[in-house]
Amino acid sequence: MTRSLLARMILTLGLLSALFAGPVHLQSSQAQTEQLYLALGDSIPAGLLASLPTERGYPALLRDLMEAERLSSDDPGTVELINLARAGETIQSFQDDGQLQDALSEIETAPAGSLRTVTLTIGGNNILPLWEATSAERDEQLQEFEAEYNEVIDQLASALGAHDADVVVTTYYDLTEGDAGIEGSNAWWLRQFNNVIRDAAREAGFAVVDLESLFEDRIGELTWFPADIHPGNAGHQFIARSIWRELSYDQTAPDVEITRPDEVDARSRVPTIHASVTDNVEIDSVMLQIDSEDSHDLIYVPDRDAWIGVWDARDVERNEATLTVVATDVSGNESRDSVTISLPSR
Repeated sequence: MTRSLLARMILTLGLLSALFAGPVHLQSSQAQTEQLYLALGDSIPAGLLASLPTERGYPALLRDLMEAERLSSDDPGTVELINLARAGETIQSFQDDGQLQDALSEIETAPAGSLRTVTLTIGGNNILPLWEATSAERDEQLQEFEAEYNEVIDQLASALGAHDADVVVTTYYDLTEGDAGIEGSNAWWLRQFNNVIRDAAREAGFAVVDLESLFEDRIGELTWFPADIHPGNAGHQFIARSIWRELSYDQTAPDVEITRPDEVDARSRVPTIHASVTDNVEIDSVMLQIDSEDSHDLIYVPDRDAWIGVWDARDVERNEATLTVVATDVSGNESRDSVTISLPSR
């Protein structure tokens, strides 16, 4: 990473910190909600640079998933997001400038049984300025970060003892896309900080969503890098869905039914496939398999309210095939439906 790029990245963080600070409370239309989600950390959970942070940042997207699942349950209700995250926050400012105290206050005053989920993404602004530091400077900052991060986790764990809340902590992705196996490399140092996060969270019984591994080879797709270090809309959605899967709140698989071909004898060797697919939260993908082998994704067509695709079997030697539609929701739950058809002679 060049010095000029590092300078631009640090300047970006400083400007964003000035432009985007302070907690955001997103409430549903109901006067009281039955569940609370508390989001904590730095500019990533604050929603930068999603196109609309309060709606497309990962905490807002996660809240939407939580509420969709909640509304479809046997005990429906709404979910309120309390987002205290601040751009530019370090582990030190998290403790000293009020976010931690605000979080502890929200936890203390939450009605019994209402606090369901807490997420924490903090530490990136401690790591970023060290890309061109010496090994001794990095090691000193790592030791300081470890002590302070453990203190934060301990305070949150202690405060949450009276609540049956799920806590998810994230690590940080590697913008350099380097080899963390090379000791002393930027990627290796990032992993040392991420190891502090992993170890402290797991010691407290908190879940970890490992963005370091999940973003691997996808930095260009999921972030604005090299123009900016933050996730774009796709990155925020990816983080929200990764945390959602870790929480495992949704155990309901999609409903799938192949509605076309609607008879055993196909009329063409290029049959059109229609499938009706519904889910209580959100569909992630609908795949067509031919004789148990993945073929291609079906596409949702709103006018037909169906997932539609075409299989070109003109070069297929056999005259019979089993078509299977596999639907996966954003929680990873999967369902399938199959039909065996006879193709007309070639």
